[in-house]
Amino acid sequence: FGSRSGFLFFVALICSRTRLHSATMVASMPSGGAAVKGETPKTCFLYLVVAFATVGAILFGLDQGNWAGAIEKPDFIDAFCHEDPAQPEKDCHAEEASHKPLTYTTFLSWGSSLVQFGAFFGAVILAPPITGRMGRREAMFIGCLVTIVGVVPMCLFIQQQAFEAARFIAGVGVGIVTYALPMFIAEVSPAQIRGMLGSAFQLLMVIGMIIAALLNTQPWFNYRASFSLPGYPALVMCLGIFCFPVSPRFALIKGIRQGNPEKGSKRALAALIKLRGSKKAAEAELNELKQSMESEEEEAPWSTLFKDPSILKRVLIASGLQWMQQFTGINALLSYGPSMLKEAHLQMDAEVAQFIINCFNLVGTAMMMAVIDKFGRRPLMLMGSSMMFVFMVA
Repeated sequence: FGSRSGFLFFVALICSRTRLHSATMVASMPSGGAAVKGETPKTCFLYLVVAFATVGAILFGLDQGNWAGAIEKPDFIDAFCHEDPAQPEKDCHAEEASHKPLTYTTFLSWGSSLVQFGAFFGAVILAPPITGRMGRREAMFIGCLVTIVGVVPMCLFIQQQAFEAARFIAGVGVGIVTYALPMFIAEVSPAQIRGMLGSAFQLLMVIGMIIAALLNTQPWFNYRASFSLPGYPALVMCLGIFCFPVSPRFALIKGIRQGNPEKGSKRALAALIKLRGSKKAAEAELNELKQSMESEEEEAPWSTLFKDPSILKRVLIASGLQWMQQFTGINALLSYGPSMLKEAHLQMDAEVAQFIINCFNLVGTAMMMAVIDKFGRRPLMLMGSSMMFVFMVA
């Protein structure tokens, strides 16, 4: 659970299990206003909805980006690192981890891992039932609320165990938001721009990491301020998420579940009219959405992931990509970059170097967003992997 990508794979695994028909939550969704010939839906409100929703991605980026710099702050070390009588030669302020007390390095390992384990627990255990029964907006609200509950104690407590518990709680909230947010974006977006809008999550996440890295380069920015960063977008989402329309797909599902499909259709149509800016386009998309839902198959058992050759192949490819991505070491660099760079005796400020790494992450994300709908996912993955290989060899 050392990085975000590990638990995100489990989220993908859960989603792949729920609907094995080709008409899944994202792939089967209709193409929106384009279904009506000659109709050009107004999308300003749609972009506003997606822009607000992706505040949750900034939350995720701030949560991922603040750790590496915060643990290098002198006030953090003074608060949590204590000299070990059994190891008098160890120094809390030593640059190399091997020269620091074992109790402190163990604390740092747990502090990094627990937020990821909490995200795994939130995304895989809690988020699916919350999102499926209560709704996508409701899940994002609950996730942000839980994140705030975890962030506040991290800024106040100096006991290691209390801090670690707060890290886990914050991770749970981030995991719930991470699960519900891409689903919400996919369900409100027209197919023509779904790839670009879905990529907005990655873009805003990287921007959040850059903001955290930049602030951590400032001597006046203490560790409490750094750990408070995810709380601000979480609060914004809590206050504003219900100002935006419900997911049309969820509105239909809820209406059917409550035995009142007509009410669900009305809510879905109202949401689509707001999102598309055209009643004609909204009605056409609603009909396509109903047809796609009727064609879906029932939930398949877990064993299908391994017994169905087609599904097994996808699982192996997805998990293989995640495992290989981990072995590049990029997530360790994002979590412990300054510490690693100091031990490498880099001839520049480690925090500035970490900021530069995150900036190039942003450049790559922006390039991907610009061409993903034109070239597709697979060519970009191949190109990105090739570039990683060349630069890592260099």
